[in-house]
Amino acid sequence: MEIYRFGYEEPWLFNNPINVGFEISGVNQTDRFTKLISKERAVSFSIGTHLRRKYEGTFTLTYKKIDLPEKIYETMQSGSKYAAKLSFQRDTRDYILNPTKAVS
Repeated sequence: MEIYRFGYEEPWLFNNPINVGFEISGVNQTDRFTKLISKERAVSFSIGTHLRRKYEGTFTLTYKKIDLPEKIYETMQSGSKYAAKLSFQRDTRDYILNPTKAVS
């Protein structure tokens, strides 16, 4: 099995607290009996920003392509997958670099 992931995120874009990032990943799997290879490739892009002092919001789009050998996987088929994710995060640490307690 071969797995790779490469990504980058810029946390401060155009002098604003806007983070933009991307990730490229892939998996190659070889069936140990038939030696057939299945491949999975994905790319995702994300953008986020701080919402007030303690909150952060992020929006992510992902595209995934799956290639399966037809000879071994008769019931499954190759295809594409799309995903959109919206997330919110709350951080109540008193000092992010060296937190000692959570604050309300």
